[in-house]
Amino acid sequence: MKKLTILAIAALAFAFAPTASAQYTRQAVITTTLNGGTNVVAAATTNSPNLVLQVPDSEYIGLHFGFASDATNDTTIRIVLKESLDGTTYATGESHTLSVAANGTTAVNVVTNINVGAIRYLKLTSIENANGASALTNVVFSYGFKR
Repeated sequence: MKKLTILAIAALAFAFAPTASAQYTRQAVITTTLNGGTNVVAAATTNSPNLVLQVPDSEYIGLHFGFASDATNDTTIRIVLKESLDGTTYATGESHTLSVAANGTTAVNVVTNINVGAIRYLKLTSIENANGASALTNVVFSYGFKR
């Protein structure tokens, strides 16, 4: 009887024991096509979309920036992001910059990671196109994070 009781207890312990499983990670990707139609960033200008990125519970974010040019363009396109803790007051200086070489009229896509630490908000403050003869078209900006 004693052996039967021990076996019953062992069976119950095994039945209710927690199982091992992989940690669940939730991911989010937000994509936006910037307004402006065909010429999102005109030749020799800077577009200031002021697009706010909320980055909850994530130390790193992934960024994707894509564009094409409507004429031959071999200049460097510059993207500027600024940081904020509260989503209202942003850094005066440039917090993060991304420089991307244009490739004639061929579409360009770049993906990178940014360490944001405890920062909760980023704002895409400018996309700079220094080329005087070519506008940027089909501009896409995406960001993603894991929690």
